[in-house]
Amino acid sequence: MTANPTPDQTPDCSHDGHSCHLQNCFTSDVDPHCATPCQFWYTPACTPDAASLFRSFHVLGGLFDPRRVRDEHAFDRPSLLIDGSAVGVDNSALLQRLEGALGVISSEERKTWVDFGIAIKHDLGEGGLATWLAWSRKSAKFDLDDALKTWASFKNQAAGPPMTLGTVFYMAEERGWNDEARLEEVPAHIARINEHHFLAPQGGRTHIFKEGIHPLDGRYTLQAMSLPDFKALFSNDFVDSGHAREKPKRIPVAEAWLSHPKRRQYEGVLLAPNGDIPGYYNRW
Repeated sequence: MTANPTPDQTPDCSHDGHSCHLQNCFTSDVDPHCATPCQFWYTPACTPDAASLFRSFHVLGGLFDPRRVRDEHAFDRPSLLIDGSAVGVDNSALLQRLEGALGVISSEERKTWVDFGIAIKHDLGEGGLATWLAWSRKSAKFDLDDALKTWASFKNQAAGPPMTLGTVFYMAEERGWNDEARLEEVPAHIARINEHHFLAPQGGRTHIFKEGIHPLDGRYTLQAMSLPDFKALFSNDFVDSGHAREKPKRIPVAEAWLSHPKRRQYEGVLLAPNGDIPGYYNRW
C-alpha cells in the first residue's frame, strides 16, 4: 500500500507542506495519494513535528482492518470496541452478574435463547460466548454445532432498539432474581449531585452544602442552603424513577437524590486542623 513516487508524482510543497515533510522523513516511501484531501486516511491537522509518532504498516494484498493489527503495532489504549465488545476492559463482574441472572431463566425456549444470545454478543462480543454456551447446555435440546452457527449469525441490528443485557436482567428480576450488583451501583444522576453537594446537620437544622470555587479569586467556597432552596435549584431537572419491574415515572432529581441511600452525607461540618474525623466533613 506504499509507492515510491516518480518526480511528476511528488506533491508540490507549496500546496502541502505536511505531505512533503512526511515524504522526506520516510524516504519517499509514502503513497503520493496521501496528499489528496479526499483520501480517508489523510489528516491535514497533523503538524510536521508529529511525524515521529506515525506508525507505518506494509502488507501484500487487499485492505486490512487496523483494529486487528498485532500488539507490537497497537497503540496503548484502555479499551477498543470490536463487534460491540470492549477489548482491554475487565468484564468479570458483569459476567458474574450475568451468570446469576441466567441461573433463574430456562434456555429451553428458542426465542429466548436467541434473544439472549443477541443481547450477550451485543454487550460482550466474543467474551460472552462461553457464558451463553454454559447456559445453553442446560437445555436437553442443546447442540454445540447449532449453537456456534447461531452465535456466528448474530449481527448488529439494522433497525429498532438494540437487544442488550438489560433484557436479561429485567426478565431475571421478573422471576425473583435479586440484582445485588445493581443495588450497589450509584446512578449517574445521584453521582452528579454528589460531586459538589452533600447533606449535613448544622445548628439544629439540616442543610444541603454546595462546594465550589469563587470565580474571581479562586477561593474554595462552601455554601449552605435550605431543603426548599435545594429543590428550587434543581426544579427543572427530572429523572426516571421506579424499580425495573415498575413503569418508570418522572420525578425531580432533587427528590430522587434526597431519598437515595447513596446520597453524600455527613454527621456534621467541622474545622479540624489536626486531621479528619470519621463521618464528618472537614473544612480544613
